[in-house]
Amino acid sequence: MLSYLGFGLKVQKLLWHKVREIGIANHMDPDDAVQKFMMDVEEQYDDILGFQPKILKSKSELQNNATMMQKLSSKIAIQIQNSESVKQLMSSILEKEIEQLTPISEFSALIRAAKGDVVAPNELILSLVKAIEKVLGRFDATDNISKVLENTKLELEKTGDIWT
Repeated sequence: MLSYLGFGLKVQKLLWHKVREIGIANHMDPDDAVQKFMMDVEEQYDDILGFQPKILKSKSELQNNATMMQKLSSKIAIQIQNSESVKQLMSSILEKEIEQLTPISEFSALIRAAKGDVVAPNELILSLVKAIEKVLGRFDATDNISKVLENTKLELEKTGDIWT
């Protein structure tokens, strides 16, 4: 039977029974399964052995690729975290810039008028009122200049109501 393979009788019987068992599990005649096994071994054994080094090399490459993918995944996660940190930092800087520019924008009509630009009267009045409010915040309410500024502010607001 399989004596030319150099197996002992015990191994030959075990192999013969296993092949028959596999044939039965695959709905084949057990004797046909043994014949097919022997033909496959004769026809394909050299090819299968030739692929063994390639299979081992492919497994090694697959393992290396998995390791590389894991490292890249970690690097990407770090970059995403860094990106979020940069976004937060930029947002914080932008908020501070807006806070600093907001007071300036309240007086932009005065600045433009001081440069000689034509400014709508209601914009100019609004800027003047804002400027007076800022100055009033720095003086004592009982001070004479505070009273003059308060009256000026009220008059400007009345004038502004006419133009709006």
